[in-house]
Amino acid sequence: MKNILYKAALNVTTFSIILVQAGENILDLSKSPREAQGQDIQFINDELKKHAGPELRELNLFNNVDLTQLNWDLLSKCTNIKKLNIGANGLKQLPAILGALVNLTDLSLSHNKLKANDPNWDKISEKLERLSLEGCRFSAKWEKILKRFIHLKELNATRNTLGHNFDWGVVSKEIKKLTLGYGDIYSIPPEFSTFTNLTELDLSGNSLDGAMESFTPLSNLYALRLINLENNNIDERPEGIPQETIVLL
Repeated sequence: MKNILYKAALNVTTFSIILVQAGENILDLSKSPREAQGQDIQFINDELKKHAGPELRELNLFNNVDLTQLNWDLLSKCTNIKKLNIGANGLKQLPAILGALVNLTDLSLSHNKLKANDPNWDKISEKLERLSLEGCRFSAKWEKILKRFIHLKELNATRNTLGHNFDWGVVSKEIKKLTLGYGDIYSIPPEFSTFTNLTELDLSGNSLDGAMESFTPLSNLYALRLINLENNNIDERPEGIPQETIVLL
């Protein structure tokens, strides 16, 4: 049974939420997109200082706009964190302290301004299973980064200009969920035929058409249960997709 403790923040319009289950803590200091952006950085640092420790398993700092004054060193006490969301914070560089999170499996970096040549990518745990790079200017330069994460099961690269220049062969063959909406994709990359564990594929908002040859790489993906093709140039179910697969048009 989860105990939910609400701690009101002074002079801000949000709360920090601490969820406790079997001694495992989840600290939520995020702001929803509908709220005024940003929180008092001192409040965030105080809450982190209060709850940092080996019991912390999840930390959500989404949408605080500017974390340049965050005391990142506090995360060195949080070596058991498995899930971290630092999306929509205007980050231009990965915090080096991420290397201390040796048990990290779920990382969201969405809507930041990160670079593929950032040396701190090499410090992130290779245990990573879920990664969100939505709106991060994802391009072919990111190939060497994805190649590191050999256990990746979910990748969200929505709203990036992918086109045909990206070598999808670097993506883990363990991938199960691939979210590539609004990425300027106009045909299915041939490397997709190797994603035999793929169960869910989102290609909404691209430039695909219903030509049979466009979907040939998916024909042997018998684990595929759902493909989202909404907002493409497709009016009916394309040939070449396994019959058991649900298609959203």
